Amino acid sequence: MLHIDNCETVFVEGKRFRFRVLIIDPLDHNWTEKVLAESICVAQMLEQGTYRT
Repeated sequence: MLHIDNCETVFVEGKRFRFRVLIIDPLDHNWTEKVLAESICVAQMLEQGTYRT
C-alpha cells in the first residue's frame, strides 16, 4: 500500500501506475518520523475505506 524510496522517478511511476509513494531524502535525519506518519495515514485510510494513491 506504500512504497518508500529515495528516487523521484519512482514517484512519477507511482502516479502513472497508481501506487502510493513516499520519497525520502537520504540526508534527512527525520526520515523515520516521516515514514511512521505516512504509515499511520495509510492505515487510517484503509480502516476508513478511503485509501487513495
